[in-house]
Amino acid sequence: MREIKFRFYDKVKEEYIFYTLDEIITFAITYDEDCELWGEEVVEQYTGLKDKNGVEIYEGDYYIDEDGMKLTVKWDKYTASFILLQEDELDGWSHKEQFYFMTPLNEWFEVIGNIHKGVE
Repeated sequence: MREIKFRFYDKVKEEYIFYTLDEIITFAITYDEDCELWGEEVVEQYTGLKDKNGVEIYEGDYYIDEDGMKLTVKWDKYTASFILLQEDELDGWSHKEQFYFMTPLNEWFEVIGNIHKGVE
């Protein structure tokens, strides 16, 4: 079974905070709903996969495949799985986007950045 982890991107501080599911449950029980954790953060889940360099892959990460194609990791509610979306170079994200299912076979890909900090 994969480890369930999340990262929170704080828009104000422009940094990530990482938590396991156990830490989030403990935190939610310990503090009330006015806690700052539930303010300006964007929550992204760990996919359970790592790239070719051993970097953990989270939703919102940019990925580059062996052909140099830039893809973005997204959660797809229709297939209940993480997918890779290909950006259409002409008009950005559109109805023309293609998607690929994430599998452990994607370990030859590399994380190159994320939606908050851009490409590294």
